[in-house]
Amino acid sequence: MGKTLVKFKLPRFKVVYGRAPPLVARFIPGEILVEAVATCLEERDEALKQLKYQLRAHDHMTRYANAHWVTSKIKVGNWV
Repeated sequence: MGKTLVKFKLPRFKVVYGRAPPLVARFIPGEILVEAVATCLEERDEALKQLKYQLRAHDHMTRYANAHWVTSKIKVGNWV
């Protein structure tokens, strides 16, 4: 999943939404004075962390499945 995938995802976002993807700044504890906002940003960062983990796991499973992909020719009358 390296830099190539990131380069591919950015234009795809722009094609779909007509603009560049928004920048998501990391939350730094103590930077926000309003507790409700700080909590919200902490939860957002945790959700993003979990999503990135799930995407990496999905990418790993996809690569594993594709590596073992077998094409077969099926003809009329074959048992499948």
